[in-house]
Amino acid sequence: MTLPGSVAFFYMSGNYVIVFSFMLIIMMGMMLVEKIAEITLGNPLSTMFIAISMAYSFMNFYSPYLFLIKLAEIILLLFACGLFFRMLNLKERVYK
Repeated sequence: MTLPGSVAFFYMSGNYVIVFSFMLIIMMGMMLVEKIAEITLGNPLSTMFIAISMAYSFMNFYSPYLFLIKLAEIILLLFACGLFFRMLNLKERVYK
């Protein structure tokens, strides 16, 4: 009576190759977003919170739609924060 996880969701196809492929694609996408966060924000603490948020959303994977919405929110947040940091030139101040 619990919600299926991501592996169970992808295993509904009945093929281990599909499970492996989709898990690999999702993992690579999450690593890409984390790398973008690291480059954009330049702050390890902010990058950690974004990575934890994505991991928590994926762990509670009950709907692919809601996971993609959460990922889109994180990407828009990174874009907005990146523009904000560029405008205030905060990234260079952190490294000094």
